[in-house]
Amino acid sequence: MCGSGTLLVEAAMMAADIAPGLLRKQFGFHHWKQFEPQIWEAIISDAQSRRLEGLKTLPLVSGSDNSEQAVGIARSNIKDAGLPSTIKVSLQDATKELAPHSTVAGLIVTNPPYGKRIGQVQLLRTLYHRFGAQLKINFNGWTAVIITTEQELAQSMGMRAFRKNTLFNGALISVLYQYKINSHINQSRQTGDISNQQMLENDSETSESVAIEVQEIDGAKAAEHAAMFSNRLKKNYRHLKKWARKNKVSCYRVYDADIPQYAVAIDKYDDWIHVQEYQAPKTVNKNRAFQRINDVIDVVADILETSQEKIALKVRMKQEGSKQYQKQDKKDYKIIVQEGGYDFIINMYDYIDTGLFLDHRNMRQLIKTLSHDRSFLNLFAYTGSVTVYAAAGGARTTTTVDMSNTYLNWAQENLYINGLSNDNHQFIREDCLKWIEKAIHDKQKYQLIFIDPPTFSNSKKMETSLDINRDHVALLSGCLALLADDGKIIFSTNARGFKLDGSLAENCFIKEITASTTTEDFRRKPLHRSWCLAKEESALEMPSA
Repeated sequence: MCGSGTLLVEAAMMAADIAPGLLRKQFGFHHWKQFEPQIWEAIISDAQSRRLEGLKTLPLVSGSDNSEQAVGIARSNIKDAGLPSTIKVSLQDATKELAPHSTVAGLIVTNPPYGKRIGQVQLLRTLYHRFGAQLKINFNGWTAVIITTEQELAQSMGMRAFRKNTLFNGALISVLYQYKINSHINQSRQTGDISNQQMLENDSETSESVAIEVQEIDGAKAAEHAAMFSNRLKKNYRHLKKWARKNKVSCYRVYDADIPQYAVAIDKYDDWIHVQEYQAPKTVNKNRAFQRINDVIDVVADILETSQEKIALKVRMKQEGSKQYQKQDKKDYKIIVQEGGYDFIINMYDYIDTGLFLDHRNMRQLIKTLSHDRSFLNLFAYTGSVTVYAAAGGARTTTTVDMSNTYLNWAQENLYINGLSNDNHQFIREDCLKWIEKAIHDKQKYQLIFIDPPTFSNSKKMETSLDINRDHVALLSGCLALLADDGKIIFSTNARGFKLDGSLAENCFIKEITASTTTEDFRRKPLHRSWCLAKEESALEMPSA
């Protein structure tokens, strides 16, 4: 992972006794009155001689990177440093078939990528883990040096550093970890052929590697689970791929914790893969959980026919309040995907969710069918995907309410890229609970209302917290006050164990429509339940599929 080759050039210059700045032609002190050219020339001549002698005994210096661009830049920098024949740079993935260019043990130094990015931390742990495995397999007897800001990533190497030095990498506080690679220490330890002193001198273990030894006892079962996961993913994809092609669906869920040991949700967005790892209980061994997510990463790209670079990995933890909607990263990497003939902006990295709830695919189509020539209200609107369908379905007006400027702007962009922007579409930044009170006071009426509130929220932007189990009666009663006599409310929730309060039936007619709004890829494990509420019983009628 040599990047632009800085460490390679500096290492070669140090080893060959090459003076810094030797290739430089001009220095400011050349213009000093006291400058004596003859003395300077003698110094330069001596430095040149030392360089020539040093190059004769220079040990092999080589580097690699998996980026063609980085390799090209490194080679250019090496040439500019006057060392093109002494440093070799190759295109190489550091996690696969990594082998030394010399039979003599030496020093390997790397400054791998690092950083706290949601969705990428686990991928980086996997990178370090696989790199460490390559070192232990192929670099026995070598010394390795890793520079990183994250202790968690260093631990993923599976070795114990015999020395650590704190340093600054730019403005970042980093640690330089030094390792002595002894591939045979585990075997020697098991047979009792290694002394305590040898273990101290060759200590290349960490608590992680000890845990791995324990796991190996149960390796057959772990391999069986990994095979089960791979087979299930293949089976799911084989079925859903045909269904998706037939129904012109390019974004869908392929896997959702089907195998308990592999608690991940895997969604396909065209040729991108969105993997969400459900946070493991504290009772689950961290190293075992880590190995399982490695198993997922190993096979998901091949089975789902994409590249590793197009996998976004996130850990889905239990969130409180509005944390699930807060920005988690700053990559701002957006793609545009299609659904139902419409374009939607997706952000693969920056938030827990991508901007398009896949389980609401049928729901959006239903709203499109119901919205023709009607006034439409979208509460807790998120990125406005439902508003896009309503507008496309010919809604006379749409009103989109959310308390996040980010999501309202996102919603407006979604309408814009579909050619649906006009004065009939209103976007309001407001706490929905507070806005409903104002709208009732102003005697506003809507013929179609869609409401998909969060299960719980205590955002600072809200005057009071929202608990959908506790507050849905008041919330839906407010919506009924805004509903036209011939209108209908479509209510959806992802709250587990949710029960619609029976008292609502005293003021309206209610029909559960979950079966019709659940899509094929969520049929086995539905994420939401949904109902239609209306003031007139005839309004409960749903269009045929």
